[in-house]
Amino acid sequence: MSRTTFTTPHAAATYYRQACGWSVEATAEAVHLRAGEPVEALRMPVMAGVCVRDALRRSGADGPLFVAPGRFGPLWTFLVRPRRSDPDEIATDLTEHGVEYLHAGRPVELPPTNQPGGRSHWLTAATGPLPEYLTLAAAALDILRPRPLPPLPETAPHTEDPQNPLQGPNRTNPAPEVGTVRPG
Repeated sequence: MSRTTFTTPHAAATYYRQACGWSVEATAEAVHLRAGEPVEALRMPVMAGVCVRDALRRSGADGPLFVAPGRFGPLWTFLVRPRRSDPDEIATDLTEHGVEYLHAGRPVELPPTNQPGGRSHWLTAATGPLPEYLTLAAAALDILRPRPLPPLPETAPHTEDPQNPLQGPNRTNPAPEVGTVRPG
């Protein structure tokens, strides 16, 4: 789907009902989906979204994704199958890392919803099966959680080379110190 596929929210709502089996409502400006059965969503800032999308594509778990303007920049929303019995700590951890979990009746405004700052549009069409919540959540957390820095490599202890004129107590410095004048 491109940005121009649906000319109105009503046309989009018809597609979502018939092709996707989603219960949606349309107004002149928006398409509203209530998260729950059969779809939920994870919304995140664009930079995190790019990394998550790329990780999902590498693993073959690509799914529907749209972008919408947000208060502090674009937000990417991934549609997923509802969470089953995954631990609540995962949803809490996502929230702590700036990912909004839209579930249990929360509104999801699907493209082509008009919002302050522009109109939402699909980046990856809603044409196939939805990825599992846990697959997407794990990919997001793997990218967003801070990682410890790797240890620095061991270096050999410094030894002076007596043959090198720039090392040792008798070194000569061919360049003058800043602010000194060479005798003439």
